[in-house]
Amino acid sequence: DVGGLLANVNRWLGQVGLNEVDESGLTNYVSPLEIDGRSAQLVIAENDEKSLYAALLFQTERAWFFKMIGDSELAKIEKKNFLGFLKSVCFHDH
Repeated sequence: DVGGLLANVNRWLGQVGLNEVDESGLTNYVSPLEIDGRSAQLVIAENDEKSLYAALLFQTERAWFFKMIGDSELAKIEKKNFLGFLKSVCFHDH
């Protein structure tokens, strides 16, 4: 899981110039999400210059990360498309 939810969120907050948070501060950026019927976490971190949208899905043997980061003006335009992409993800269990 590459350090878990808190470590990943704090690394990503740094990438958009925001301060790290503790466990209680996660609620400012993280909300529950379902990806193909599985519990995941949606991360939204925005400021005037950069924005980050990400989803984390931790499974027993795997972790899935979906992330978009960029100039806030452009990223906010593509936010709807990113969320639509997350809805299209389908896991095929073998």
